[in-house]
Amino acid sequence: MGFKIGAKTLGPILVTFVLIGSLLISTTASAKAYRIEYTYHCKSATQTILRVATYLRCPPNFHLVGKVEKKRIPVGGTTATTTTTIATNTSGQPQISVGWTHVCLLTTARTVECWGDDQYGALGNGSTTNSPTPVTVAGLSSVRQVSAGENDTCAVVASGNVECWGISFTSKAKVVPGLTDVTEVAVGGDFQCALLATGIVECLGLNSSGLGDGSTTESKKPVKVGNLTNVIQISATDTNACALLSSGIVECWGNNAQGELGDGSTTNSSVPVQVSDLSDVTSISTGLDSTCALLSTGSISCWGSNLGEGAYGSTIDSSTPVAFTNVANVSQLSNGSDVTCMLASGTAECFGEDPYGELGDGATSALGSRTPVSVSGLSNVSEISAGNFEACALLTTGEAYCWGDNQYGELGNGTTADFSIPVEVSGT
Repeated sequence: MGFKIGAKTLGPILVTFVLIGSLLISTTASAKAYRIEYTYHCKSATQTILRVATYLRCPPNFHLVGKVEKKRIPVGGTTATTTTTIATNTSGQPQISVGWTHVCLLTTARTVECWGDDQYGALGNGSTTNSPTPVTVAGLSSVRQVSAGENDTCAVVASGNVECWGISFTSKAKVVPGLTDVTEVAVGGDFQCALLATGIVECLGLNSSGLGDGSTTESKKPVKVGNLTNVIQISATDTNACALLSSGIVECWGNNAQGELGDGSTTNSSVPVQVSDLSDVTSISTGLDSTCALLSTGSISCWGSNLGEGAYGSTIDSSTPVAFTNVANVSQLSNGSDVTCMLASGTAECFGEDPYGELGDGATSALGSRTPVSVSGLSNVSEISAGNFEACALLTTGEAYCWGDNQYGELGNGTTADFSIPVEVSGT
């Protein structure tokens, strides 16, 4: 339920780096209308091609290499075109994804290790036995991205295929038929969505509200989500999902009982609807009944139900985005079930409910905090991910730390005791 980004200041320009699968793209803060043009190289086993396009994706069986030149070209007005250079993620950077009660780690070796709740095979090692320490997902290699959901986990591999395991599949990773040329996967409660290299989104699974194809019919084969195009990131949760478009707007579909689609209503939608009054978004993160967006300014806006966690620093629900005024300089955001975590000014912070210590500040409280509190003892954090009643962070040095509820061993430290401060995941 998280999405990794980072920020770097280059003179007066704030460049926000967004990790999409194995790619890093950037956006620069501006309130003016503009279009984006990328110049980059894609490489296969036999050739390298030059691309100039409004999107940053490589064809099937190609991967991004070298530097990327990004031009920000104003539409109208007299503002000059700005050009930035983007570094691509070719170093095999790890990634962490916290599901409902299990966690998965993409290692530098491009394999996946998972720990926690395994009653439905979500750990992918062929068993249904919970594990309080990481176990390796069997038969999975060359992984680009991983997403842990409620009782399922999926991974995008170098071929562009998707492999999944868990309650909707089996206890070992299996290729999902019909999904190819995938750059990112997002796992919800009982459905899975994939972002294709063409910029469209396809989903499969149960369809109480989450597939976005205009129906409520279950589909074991991928179906196209509405008329979405030019999508650069997706995020899914229990019964709804959202997509970030290259234009900086967001569209969501599925359950809307608490206004989590952000369109000003509480009416469910089986097709994507645009989130109201929201632009210049650089990443999105869906939670149980709410969604949050990170803006190019380093601020965040959220909509839906706060579930008592104090989203937006208040106790009200909102069916349209509300700015969170208590934070600034946010570089990464992850919205969970009852807790939201972020990296702000280089510090790991969380806000929300805290009955199991999921804020990570050494305390526990049913009411928690409506304003972000610093996670205790963490530095050099490269990524943060929030789940149900727990959260985890990945450090630049490679270690993973988790805190909060540990009923199923989801903190990964070899115990099932809750911790209100971060504990290191065994073996990382």
